[in-house]
Amino acid sequence: ELGMCCGGRMKVLITPIGTKDTWLSLVSEMLVQDNQVWLTTSLESDDLGVRNVGEGNYRLSGRRRYVGSAVISGDDGRRMLVERINKTSRLVLFGAGHVAQPTAHLAHMLGYQVVVIDDRPEWNSEARFPEASQRILEPYEDVLFDFESRPDDALLIVTRGHDFDQLILESVIGLDVAYLGMIGSETKVKKAVKRLQARGVNQEQTLHLHAPIGLSIGALTPEEIAVSIVAEIVAVKRGEEMRS
Repeated sequence: ELGMCCGGRMKVLITPIGTKDTWLSLVSEMLVQDNQVWLTTSLESDDLGVRNVGEGNYRLSGRRRYVGSAVISGDDGRRMLVERINKTSRLVLFGAGHVAQPTAHLAHMLGYQVVVIDDRPEWNSEARFPEASQRILEPYEDVLFDFESRPDDALLIVTRGHDFDQLILESVIGLDVAYLGMIGSETKVKKAVKRLQARGVNQEQTLHLHAPIGLSIGALTPEEIAVSIVAEIVAVKRGEEMRS
């Protein structure tokens, strides 16, 4: 009726959520415990729309990378909709400068929980980062002392100086995170990697570092650089083979 030309077909399943449904509270509890949560919805006529929550590891296939849902047949041959429920991913910004500000804004638009770490109150302010869920006004050394990362974290090193960048990089290089990037020229990056290797960091760990940070799109302004950084984070998240 809208005259669109995309083509294809779509089936829509509309099911009510009642006060007796317990799956919502189960999802919340499992996410708090950092569990991998799967929600299954029956597509069989005898129990159409019935949902269950579990920790199963369903293998979803298809052309779309990092697909989070699919219609599959269970071991008993019954069709069901499977959806992966994820916690909100964090974007941790070490630095609150000109590049960090638009990067935080774009990441928030994509649903990231933004954390800004910088000990300068005039830079790391609510006015500059109104969408940040957390602003930490402490020296990097203090924050790194008990910093706890998450597997789905994106860590960005965009501080005001090379020494700070190196300090943070040496502290987080071995962490299990989804993305680690550091701003800087190729010369700076090579020197930083050499310092890491001199401290005993193996080459395999340094290969996971995205530096110079961002996709190569000819970015010049802080806003354009932010676009390149967030685009690279998305590319890594979706499993695309794209590098800066």
